Amino acid sequence: MIDPKLRQRLLVLSLLWMVAIFILNLFGHQDRTTWLFNTYDQLKTIYEGTAVAFCFAIVLDILAYQYAVNNSKKALALVLTVVDTIACLSYVCSASMPLYYFFDEFDNPVWVVRYAEWMVTCPLLLVIVALAASAPMDQMLDLVIWDTCLNTLGLLSSVIGGKLGLACFGLASLIFVMLLWRVSQIIQDSTVAGRKPLAPRPALRLLHLEIIVSWSVFPAIELMRRYGGLDYQTGEALNCINDGAAKVGLALILFSCNLDSYMARDATLRTALGDVLMMVTKTGVETSSLAVLDELDDDVKAWFNQQYGNVLPVPENERMAPSWEARTLEATMAAPNPSSSIEQWDFSTLHMASDELVKVSVRMLDQLSLLRLYGIEKPAMVKFVKAVAKAYRDVPYHNFANAVQGLHFAYLFIRKAGLAWGRDLEVLALALAALLRNVGHAGLTNGFHVRARTELALTYNDTSVVQQAHCSKAFQLLLDSKTGLLSHFDQDTVAELRTLMISFILSTDPTKHQAQLSALQQVKAGSCSVPHLETDPDLRRLLLTSVARTCDMACSLQPFHLAQAWARRLQSEYNRQAEQETALGLTPEGYLTKKLDLHIAQAQVMDTTLIVRPWIEQLSDLLPSFDYLIDNLDDNLSKWQEAAEL
Repeated sequence: MIDPKLRQRLLVLSLLWMVAIFILNLFGHQDRTTWLFNTYDQLKTIYEGTAVAFCFAIVLDILAYQYAVNNSKKALALVLTVVDTIACLSYVCSASMPLYYFFDEFDNPVWVVRYAEWMVTCPLLLVIVALAASAPMDQMLDLVIWDTCLNTLGLLSSVIGGKLGLACFGLASLIFVMLLWRVSQIIQDSTVAGRKPLAPRPALRLLHLEIIVSWSVFPAIELMRRYGGLDYQTGEALNCINDGAAKVGLALILFSCNLDSYMARDATLRTALGDVLMMVTKTGVETSSLAVLDELDDDVKAWFNQQYGNVLPVPENERMAPSWEARTLEATMAAPNPSSSIEQWDFSTLHMASDELVKVSVRMLDQLSLLRLYGIEKPAMVKFVKAVAKAYRDVPYHNFANAVQGLHFAYLFIRKAGLAWGRDLEVLALALAALLRNVGHAGLTNGFHVRARTELALTYNDTSVVQQAHCSKAFQLLLDSKTGLLSHFDQDTVAELRTLMISFILSTDPTKHQAQLSALQQVKAGSCSVPHLETDPDLRRLLLTSVARTCDMACSLQPFHLAQAWARRLQSEYNRQAEQETALGLTPEGYLTKKLDLHIAQAQVMDTTLIVRPWIEQLSDLLPSFDYLIDNLDDNLSKWQEAAEL
């Protein structure tokens, strides 16, 4: 429910505007109004047309209210509806009622009703910006006070005239500049101070730009009328076009933001419902016995069955064909898994073509709302991911399919395990780091580069050679003028994103594993509550880095038949490295030359026992959402042990 105090304040402001209209009508004269519209014969039509434009804005405001996903966004839509309604009625009254006006020193009519409207609507527009940016109440009040002074001085400049009127106009212009600067500061604070604004950053920027442009037009037109010889009626037409376009633009921004949030919530609810149905089916309860499910449309049931593995009863002739991923797994795996949606933990990228991997990657990034939050168009993201796919080399293990598998782990952790404590930029950094963490990997270890004294080893001084190269290549792609994503990001955001991503990618260096595990062991389990994480950036960074490190283990965390396939690919990559080392006159380490499944199983038993399981166990103590991995790891370990004993 919207705050009753806000409703009361909006009602009071609306009543004040109605009182103003009553007084202006009381002092107005029909003869003077008739004369004005006869002298400026298009003026009435201009006002009526502007009122129609505002009706369209009001419809958008109502739709924005309907699609608002929470009370705060409903409040934004309600305030804008009041603003547009008052503005619309002001134009209707100007066109149809005898309202008081006077002539300034330049013999131009001055509608007092316009200033009466601005005294109500302009502060409310600034409140909308402050609410959207989650600004404190004292900052909102500052904006209202400054704007009231601005409108008062603007009216006085027309009433007084002469040098004193010019001084009022100059002072109003100064306050106007200060007001815009203050709005800029509030929007900037919303992204830096850790607050979570109601509108995404691109929308806040659009709001800011719209206020700057639309509010600058009126004083510019007024100066042209006073000193540039601009005709009064032409000036009014320009003012009305600007006013109508600005209000419709604001309504469109708010409507699109609320609609995006509504669609994102709808997708989340569908995912949650699917998970609940999966849990119900695992308990042995027949979903056909749940009467409420009978009311679902057959197409909806079919969609759930495609995504979640036939959890709902659907007539045979209405069943949808299995997804591409399911068909691929069924054709290539000895033990096919019917549940291969990206919303499932056992989703595999192992046998997917490059184009399908690109589509899946873009879909995951889009469903994390990263495109909407950062104003990235879908075609631009597709182009970027295609460039990333091209930058990955055709090696058995560290390839694009492996990258997307890591991204999928990050995706599910964010969506299902929950990342309520993470900031938007941290989520973006984690997702991009998961996708780019091995970009350009040649299938050679750090040890190879150091011993062979490759160009990379010399460039990075034998320290995290491969990982540093990945960081460099990642930002070459992100900053590329044709395919990059960061061209419209400000420098501070790029710098922070770069710091996060570099720390995430460098964390995948195996030589840093023990130090990272020790750092996690120093953290108390109870300290990882959402309120604590929101206020402790160092702890938040440690956990995010740990999640990024876990993304690099994603292939070994999958069901055994998938983990085994990836392990074979990794050993194949090791074998290739051994051949290169031999050709260079180097002696390969023993693990690089193994080829039998027995040797692979022995290596996996050691890796799971000494590296992966202690890591996941410690991480799950801090983030319980990782608990499910323990059972899967233990199952894999027992199978690896069986294979190692053959």
